[in-house]
Amino acid sequence: FYTGLGIARSLGERGIRVIGLSAHRGVYGNFTRYADVRSCPDSREDPEGLLKFLARLGEEIQGLAVIYPTRDDDVLFLDRFRAQLGSRFIPMVPSTPALMACLDKWETYQLAKQTGIPAPPTWKAENLSDLLRILVEVQYPCVLKPLSAHYWRKADNWERVGGRKAICVSSPEELRQEYERVAVADPRVLVQQVVAGGDDHLAVAACYMDRASRLAASFTAQKVLQVPEGFGTGCIVQTADRPELVRAAARLLEELRYTGIAEVEFKWDSSLHQYLLIEINPRPWFQHRLGHACGVDLIHVSYC
Repeated sequence: FYTGLGIARSLGERGIRVIGLSAHRGVYGNFTRYADVRSCPDSREDPEGLLKFLARLGEEIQGLAVIYPTRDDDVLFLDRFRAQLGSRFIPMVPSTPALMACLDKWETYQLAKQTGIPAPPTWKAENLSDLLRILVEVQYPCVLKPLSAHYWRKADNWERVGGRKAICVSSPEELRQEYERVAVADPRVLVQQVVAGGDDHLAVAACYMDRASRLAASFTAQKVLQVPEGFGTGCIVQTADRPELVRAAARLLEELRYTGIAEVEFKWDSSLHQYLLIEINPRPWFQHRLGHACGVDLIHVSYC
C-alpha cells in the first residue's frame, strides 16, 4: 500500500535494492519499478508462515538487510521474532519496552504525565464495571478508543466495531451503548476527552532517533483533511514549521530510550491554547514521503 510504496521509492530512487513483501495481490504498490515484489504470508494471519518465508529469503540475500514494518501487525511480528530474524535482518522497530509504551495508549498517556507533556484527560476501562465507575468523571464529548489499535483489527473484530478506529460519544448513555458493542471485540478501552478544534489543528512531529536515543532527523507536518472527519486518516497533509513539537516529541522518545522512526501526533487545543499529545506511532506511517519533499527523508536516514 502507500506506506510501503513510499519506502520503496525513498530507497529505490537512490539505487538501493528493495524487496517488497506483499500478502495482497493486485495492490498498486506491487507494480512499482523500485522494488522486487514477492508474495508472502500475512504477518497478522500467518506469522509462523512469514517467519519461514523470511528464513528462506535471508539465505538468498546472503547478508544483513534492513526490514521495515508498514502496519502495527508487522511491528508486533518483528518484535516477537527479533531473535530469530537477527542473524539476517535489522528490524526497524524500537526495543520491546519502548514499543509497548507506544502501542498501549494508556502507557503513552502515563508517559506524557511523567514527562510533563500536556495530554487530554484520559480514562482506562478493562470491563463494564470500570466503565460504569468512570461515567460520572468523563467530560463530553469524548472519544472511545481501543487500548491498542491492533486489538480492533484481529480476526473479524474490525466488522464488530463498525470499521471505526475511534468513536466520538456525546453522552453517558451513548458511551455505555458503544462500549457494549466494541467490548465484543475487546473489553479494554481508552476514553479520552475530545480536543477542541478541527482536523487542521492536528500536527505531527516525524522523528528518527539514533541508537543512543538521540534525535538525528525530524520534520513537522499539519493535517488539512482526513477521512472520516475527526478521527480518520490524513488524506491531505502539508509540511509546517512546528519546532516546539519536535522538542516535545524528542523528550518523550528520549525518556523511552526509543530508537528508529516515530510519528508523534499532537492537536492544538483552541481553548487551552496549547498542543496536546494524541499518540505515538512507532513505525513508518502513511505520509512519511513528505520528508523526502522537504529534504528530511527519514527512511533513507534510518537505512544509513
